[in-house]
Amino acid sequence: MLELLTEFDAGLLSDAQTAELEQLLIDNPDLRKSYLRRIAARTQLVMIARRRAQQVDQLPEEACPLPPADNVWPVAYWIAAIAASLLIAATLGSVFWYSEQLPPDDSQLAATTPAAALVTNLADNWWGAAEMRADLGQPLQAGESLWLESGLVELTLASGAVITMDGACLLQIADDNSIVLSHGTVHALVPPKARGFAVKTEQVEIVDLGTRFTVSVDQQQAVEVHVHEGSVELRRNGPLQETPLVDQVEAGASVLFDPETCDVAPLEQFRPFQKISPPDGKHIAYTTRVGTRGNQAYAGKVGHDFLVHETIEVTRLGVFDSNSDGLHGLLYCEIWQRDDRGTPLDTRSDFGVAMAARIPFTPVDPGELIESNRFKSLEAPLTLPPGSYTIVAFGFSEADPMGNDRDQVGVQRNRKTRDDANGAISFVGTSRYGDSTEGPHAFPGKVDKYWADRYSAGTFEYRLLEPFADQDEPR
Repeated sequence: MLELLTEFDAGLLSDAQTAELEQLLIDNPDLRKSYLRRIAARTQLVMIARRRAQQVDQLPEEACPLPPADNVWPVAYWIAAIAASLLIAATLGSVFWYSEQLPPDDSQLAATTPAAALVTNLADNWWGAAEMRADLGQPLQAGESLWLESGLVELTLASGAVITMDGACLLQIADDNSIVLSHGTVHALVPPKARGFAVKTEQVEIVDLGTRFTVSVDQQQAVEVHVHEGSVELRRNGPLQETPLVDQVEAGASVLFDPETCDVAPLEQFRPFQKISPPDGKHIAYTTRVGTRGNQAYAGKVGHDFLVHETIEVTRLGVFDSNSDGLHGLLYCEIWQRDDRGTPLDTRSDFGVAMAARIPFTPVDPGELIESNRFKSLEAPLTLPPGSYTIVAFGFSEADPMGNDRDQVGVQRNRKTRDDANGAISFVGTSRYGDSTEGPHAFPGKVDKYWADRYSAGTFEYRLLEPFADQDEPR
């Protein structure tokens, strides 16, 4: 069965193998359930690949995270053919499979039911697709799927269980006390009130008995379980669900479930527990993902407008490094104070009052690379009180192109993030540009369209200032 599914995923099934797989699925309800769970996530990815093929110009192969559309159709054809047989079998046999595997429809999402989970923390995360992502603080309903390419994402279920996705990872929220893990690694911290929390995989479930544990699923559906505190129980899916595969796996132990033999064996290697560390207090306003390729050789100034609501201290300025492979010429980054003419949310008539800081970036002294940006420290931190400001960069060329989202640098905006430090600053306007680069009035005055962070060009690192203590308070 596993060999057939592997061939199926690769789109290499022969007619005879297709007939064999079809018969196996019709005859065996447990295999049918595993198969349907497998294609639920895959179908979503196929749909995303097709939409991207229609919406986005051809990108270099290394920049495209999904297979080309040409490889999708054969697999989709066999999905449809086999699924048709399964529909007949399910109808005749009255066989039902986990409802949590199905994507939620609009009526389900509109129902007035409490969220099954909440996104409670993020760290250096990049999502695989706009359709399978979530923002900090976003509630998640049962049936929603998340595809994390890299980084860490913390989810808190309604039961109180805390899950950390450790990219790359694909999972689905099953209900308020369980998840379905298709691929990747999750770390679970389960309080007593959430006892019974379960991680469901294609063939087994890992059930919490009051613990802290890690589960990892590979492409072949082999399952690693590492118990850090307490104990867990491994159970088979289907009719044998209540029968444990092994006695309890205790703290300090690791086991491996083999999907070919259904055996459970001890593991020598112990995977450490991972959680998101407390922040160091520093934030990067605009980030473009590492390896992103620039697409515009514009030497003039480009800028992004932002508002400061709580006093911040800017520690470093940064410029975009196309391909993250080093600079080839001279680039500049500046911060300007901006006159918003009394309309902070309407930036069309704004103008620059004064340049507050400028840093050059050279091939010899490019600064520290973080994702696709090079950062250099200011001689002294720059304090920005509440007001209107613009981050500006210029000097880009054929050798050092900037990014312009008009031409899909941030494909579906998935290659860019912004950090507002929980509302300390906000990003406004639709970005700006200007040809003049020298002189006291060389502020980019032309307003562009669509996004507050349209360009991959300039950015900055900042932190919140601690409030001054009240001098009248007794010491």
